[in-house]
Amino acid sequence: MCLALFLGPLLVFSRQLYLVREKALLDYGRLAVEHHHAFQGKWIGRATSGEELLGNPDVSSTADLNAGFEVVQRMRIVPVDGAAAIRLLIAAGLPMLAVVATEVPLAQLVKWVAGAVF
Repeated sequence: MCLALFLGPLLVFSRQLYLVREKALLDYGRLAVEHHHAFQGKWIGRATSGEELLGNPDVSSTADLNAGFEVVQRMRIVPVDGAAAIRLLIAAGLPMLAVVATEVPLAQLVKWVAGAVF
């Protein structure tokens, strides 16, 4: 219930995040293909020495473009990850343990936990 109450409203943004991610993947993909074709035509298509590539901004721009594309690929559609949901569940559940402890005898609670774990 707590997860639905606090994380549910964030799902409103899922459609927009999905659309933005898909558009960015297409745009970055198109840009990367054009860039890599130009890089291949300039550097791979002709005989070059390794020294010409050293310090050339073309190589670092390829790495930067690839890094940007990876960031877009890792973008999540749901703005919350599993670790955050577990932390929220623990934070909401710990105070409830005090309530359970007042209603259920400790020996019965230990038996139940031991039976569930083992």
